[in-house]
Amino acid sequence: MRTRRLKRIKMCERGVRCIWRRTPSPPAPEKARILEEREAAFLARQAQQAEAQEAALQEEEARRAGRG
Repeated sequence: MRTRRLKRIKMCERGVRCIWRRTPSPPAPEKARILEEREAAFLARQAQQAEAQEAALQEEEARRAGRG
């Protein structure tokens, strides 16, 4: 019994999720809000990067068409 406790403590220190818990508890409202904000910012960055990449590809195609 003691070894399971020590193992659980070590895993917790390493940031590994507890494998003995079957259902995760819902996040606190503040944490949920922060996670939503982070996800929205991440998605916005992804969209911006995709637009920049598309613009760069269009410029490259235009340069190739101008030379050819």
